[in-house]
Amino acid sequence: MGGEGSTRLVRVGSRSFPVYPLVIVCLVLLNVILLLTAVVLGVNCGSMTDSPQSYLTPQVLTTEAEQLQIVMSETAQDHGQAQQDFVKEHRSHQQLKLQLESNKTYNDELQKQLELLLAERAALQSNTSDIVESCGLCMPGWFLSNTSCYFHGKKQSIVGKNWTASREDCISRGGDLAVIDTAEEHMLVFEHFPKVKWGTYLWEVGGVWIGLTDHQREGTWIWINNMTLNYTGFWMGGEPNNYRSAEHCAAIMATDKGLQSWFDASCETQREWLCEKKRS
Repeated sequence: MGGEGSTRLVRVGSRSFPVYPLVIVCLVLLNVILLLTAVVLGVNCGSMTDSPQSYLTPQVLTTEAEQLQIVMSETAQDHGQAQQDFVKEHRSHQQLKLQLESNKTYNDELQKQLELLLAERAALQSNTSDIVESCGLCMPGWFLSNTSCYFHGKKQSIVGKNWTASREDCISRGGDLAVIDTAEEHMLVFEHFPKVKWGTYLWEVGGVWIGLTDHQREGTWIWINNMTLNYTGFWMGGEPNNYRSAEHCAAIMATDKGLQSWFDASCETQREWLCEKKRS
């Protein structure tokens, strides 16, 4: 039964509770929640206050800027020093390079002088050998064979000569192109020449001029002493052939095939030559 002064009840499930005490409990719980919220907010604000950003005051920023400027200045000084060291090392490297080039030039000059001295020594040894071999009967550079002295035009000249120029050179040396008018003389002279392997020589440049031509009449070979060739056993096979009707001077090609070593050739081709003069 409910009257004017009776307490109102609230039914929760199977139970009934007075209304006023329940309101009081709810208010208490609400206060507790608010208190916890305030505590949490206070903690968060405190952590934010303790963060580094709270220290970025103008004084701190000025100090850090000054320290950064000092670091940059020291870095610039180190860079400048490093650049100076680089320039110094580069200059030293260039000086060393110039010194090496100078040494190389000096060594090249010494090498050239050494080569010249060796060549002079070889020439002196050759001349001495020629004098010893010829028993002093022939001039230096000439070799003795039987009763004549011979000069091989290749010994002292790198460039060959045509037939006419070869004869002029021999005359300037007090002789003339060689006249090989006996089998004995031919064999002696032939043994003097270094042998060329058959098939490896060049017809246009190989061989040694001798004093034999058929200028006056084709096929009639005359020595420079106006004697007619009377022995034909030393011509190579198929020689003389007057190739292209332009071969009128004779030369020797000393090969490893034997004594048949003469051939005719154009008198204008450049070859070695053989001079002859009577011994002293």
